[in-house]
Amino acid sequence: KVGDSITKSRGAQTGLAQSVRRVGNVVAPIVAGLLADRFFVTAPLILNVIILTALIPILYIESRGDGHNTIQNNNNAIGRWERLRWFLSNPKLRALAIIGPTINAVLPIITLILPLFVLQKLGLSYVYVGYLISAWIVSKLFQWLLGHIADKISWERGIIIGTLVTGAGLIAMSF
Repeated sequence: KVGDSITKSRGAQTGLAQSVRRVGNVVAPIVAGLLADRFFVTAPLILNVIILTALIPILYIESRGDGHNTIQNNNNAIGRWERLRWFLSNPKLRALAIIGPTINAVLPIITLILPLFVLQKLGLSYVYVGYLISAWIVSKLFQWLLGHIADKISWERGIIIGTLVTGAGLIAMSF
């Protein structure tokens, strides 16, 4: 993991890596909307299956390496409970266990409710659904900046501020 190998400016470096990763996430919904409008609604899904199927040989070759790519952990039910107990024993991680699902509750709103609103209530095409999802992801392109700020003010305060900003945005969307 990038974040585990960095001690100084960890937030900024991890944010930069995440920002670069999100560039494809910004373009993909717009392309999917164009494909759905131009051809048929399931065209983006079919293209996705084709691309992922083409990647299977590459993933297979990469996973056959010298064993460093395999995850060595106890993945049975007892091991999962032990890891969860360890995670919740730390007060800072316990707070993340509450904040994480709360922040991720916005994902169904973005991916399910807002597209239906755009299509059914506003009567717009699939391209506008792509624009909507891309606009949401564009904010994630600035994770490098937010990571830099979190390095300055502490990650705990960064999470609290980010949660408050997300909440304010969700409230603003209702008007």
